[in-house]
Amino acid sequence: MAIKETDIQIAICGSAGDGTIAAGSILKHAMANAGYRVIAFDTYPAEIRGFGKCIARVRITSEPVYSLKAKSDVLISLNDSHAIPHVGEVRNFGAVIYESAPITALAEGEHISGHIRPGQLPYGIAVRAISERATGANRSRNLVVLGFLAGHYKMPCEFFRDAIASKLGTKGNNVIQNSVAAFDAGVEEARGSYRFDQVKLNDPPPRTAREVAILTGNEAVVRGCLDAGIDAYFGYPITPATTIMEGLAKELPKRGKRMLQTEDEIAAISATIGAGYAGARAATATSGPGLALMAEMLGLGVMAEVPAVIIVSQRGGPSTGMPTKTEQSDLNMAVFGGAGDAQRIVLAPTSVEGCYYCAGKAFEIAETYQTPVIVLLDLYLSNRFESVMFSEERGFNLNAGKRFQKPGGKRYRRFEITSTGISPRAIPGQPGGIDGDSL
Repeated sequence: MAIKETDIQIAICGSAGDGTIAAGSILKHAMANAGYRVIAFDTYPAEIRGFGKCIARVRITSEPVYSLKAKSDVLISLNDSHAIPHVGEVRNFGAVIYESAPITALAEGEHISGHIRPGQLPYGIAVRAISERATGANRSRNLVVLGFLAGHYKMPCEFFRDAIASKLGTKGNNVIQNSVAAFDAGVEEARGSYRFDQVKLNDPPPRTAREVAILTGNEAVVRGCLDAGIDAYFGYPITPATTIMEGLAKELPKRGKRMLQTEDEIAAISATIGAGYAGARAATATSGPGLALMAEMLGLGVMAEVPAVIIVSQRGGPSTGMPTKTEQSDLNMAVFGGAGDAQRIVLAPTSVEGCYYCAGKAFEIAETYQTPVIVLLDLYLSNRFESVMFSEERGFNLNAGKRFQKPGGKRYRRFEITSTGISPRAIPGQPGGIDGDSL
């Protein structure tokens, strides 16, 4: 029997402090663990402000997709003033879930029910009252609406309870129990609701993956680098690539490897090329402005035939005042941004799973062809979440380089012409390699 396709997008909109992003996180982890494909993107204000609009968008599908939809199927409002501008982003016959019993009188036009369009279907529930009955407080409104969502669309509730426990595991059993109680109260509320909308959730396809992980593109790059046996990372903070350095800073020391934050991007690429010359698997990450500064040393890496990996997450430019906007405008610089005939190998993944595999394969390609390799992302791909299905085998070659093996009496020639077009490569200090007798 053929599996019917599922494709649902849910937008949760609220203010900082409403638990909007936490609700989105629980939703995407629950549905990914249930076997669905998930792609998600969170929008939130600068954390230093402590207030402002937050939106968690989650697309749930039975097959891989590569972006969010233009229109959501469901909008959940945790704050009407923030959610009202997004009512128009709900498709016809989509659903709007909102608080039906505000605790204060609202001026005309301030309640979202007055903005729901013809063809959109309203579901008003007393979110605050349900939370207070279930937990004695109204702080769990986000979990009540998640429960209503799960119950209304017959989502697998056990995965939500597991995701809640995982998300709140550090806060103690009492918090977890209250949160699950709020979720269950929302599920119970949904049992008394009648479905008017046409949103459908079919069974997920059979699960074949050994492991399912929810990762951003940058987190997938970190994991790909680690699984490919990276030895050293050199970087300078720059949005949106900084979290790659932060992730490797946590993990590399555990493996006896090195991470160094340099004084600028020129130092970062110089150290990366130097480490590659010395035989280490080395990488750096940057964005467009940093890539511009790295151009000269990248040319040296090509000329000297030194393997290195450079992750470039594109952002708005050319100014440095647009780091929170995504662009894909550094392609020409990545492919052609070098002096003379400095050819480049550039990999451009289209999904978070692709970020993982491109990051790992980049080290193989760099060593095989003895040249810098650029992995080209953008801000949206770096920061969006996806469910990634991991199989048993990663398949990364941890020793892909053509190393010089000195036969008896043969002199070493670094740039010797061979039948494959790839010259033998000796590491500094290797016996019979780069020494006075071989020059």
